[in-house]
Amino acid sequence: MPKKNSTLPLSLCAIKWICLESPFKKTVIIAYDLFRKMEDDGFLPNSCSYNVIIQGFLQNQDSSTAIRLIDEMVGKRFSVNLSTFQMLLDLESQDEIISQFMRGSSQGRDMK
Repeated sequence: MPKKNSTLPLSLCAIKWICLESPFKKTVIIAYDLFRKMEDDGFLPNSCSYNVIIQGFLQNQDSSTAIRLIDEMVGKRFSVNLSTFQMLLDLESQDEIISQFMRGSSQGRDMK
């Protein structure tokens, strides 16, 4: 059974480094696998871990996965932080998926 409010700081640091420091898309997939393994091992993701992994996918132009994770995160009652929101705003004019998501979110529609 997952541990409530448990975190694994070392894994979160690894996820952050992999997502935000590496220029290679493959490393974001590795970070995502680590993110899911943490949950399987009983360490629940929190707002910080979601935002880091979402930013990694956004930096690697994988907006579909980023939006799916935002939906999952919001469903768990977490919210995007200012950095993630700014990335969404910056990419909105360049990415149709993000543009549709932002229009849907601002109008209160569910984009699933």
